[in-house]
Amino acid sequence: MLKTLDGSGATDAWHGWFGKKETLRTRSEVRSPVGQSGLTVNSLARLSFQDVLQYVYVREAGVVSGLQPDAPSLNERLLGVLTACHEVDTARQRLLGAMGAQQTLDDMAHLLKARAYTGLCAPAEPRWLVVMRADLGRSVEMATAMWDMASRHFTRVTHLLPAQLDGNADGCTPLGQDDLELLERLAERLGAADRFAQAREAHKVAALDGALARSRWTHAVDARRIAETRFRKERRGALAFADAVVNEHWLANSLASRVAHLCMKRHALHAVALRLPQHLGLV
Repeated sequence: MLKTLDGSGATDAWHGWFGKKETLRTRSEVRSPVGQSGLTVNSLARLSFQDVLQYVYVREAGVVSGLQPDAPSLNERLLGVLTACHEVDTARQRLLGAMGAQQTLDDMAHLLKARAYTGLCAPAEPRWLVVMRADLGRSVEMATAMWDMASRHFTRVTHLLPAQLDGNADGCTPLGQDDLELLERLAERLGAADRFAQAREAHKVAALDGALARSRWTHAVDARRIAETRFRKERRGALAFADAVVNEHWLANSLASRVAHLCMKRHALHAVALRLPQHLGLV
């Protein structure tokens, strides 16, 4: 699916990207999903990441049937569900962000049209704005395709509807040194020291990338605010404002992907140590 996560679902992503687009259905046109255990979820209910994981855990861990789950496969299964949740959440942020940036440029176009009649804008500004608006239109199309792919993958692995999923309210921060050392000791007892070392390095890189993405996005937000003030109050710098809006949009996309990536690398450390269900509060 989303290449900035852990790579799962890549084959399905290609089919979703180039295949025939499916007809979207409203919530009322889709029945409540039914799991193998017979559990049902109201199709109108809003579900947190925790709700989705709990639903899958009850079904996959054999809680209903009384069977003892296999710890390694269960940890990997939950990691896959988390990936699907983050893919849907990230895709939704990208789509809403693209539509929001597009609306901002539309509002600018209306203002420039009014200013053009009084000679308060350069002749080239409206034409360049049309070009930038078209680029954002393609961004909306791409974000929609990503949402479609992420949605199908989410439903396939959870038997739930992607529109039900709320955003990740917990956010994501890197694991502290004490937690890392505890998980490392557990992984060594399981004979997974090498796997944990690789996962720890990936977590470190993801944390650095996330911090850099957040810094760049913060600066972009400040730049956009300054450019917007100049455009609205001084009636100058239309193209600078439009460029700042587009730049903020792309850096917001990068930040959302990096945050999700960090979350998955953090969860992967717990999965290697076979502690993901406990970490997620499922047991």
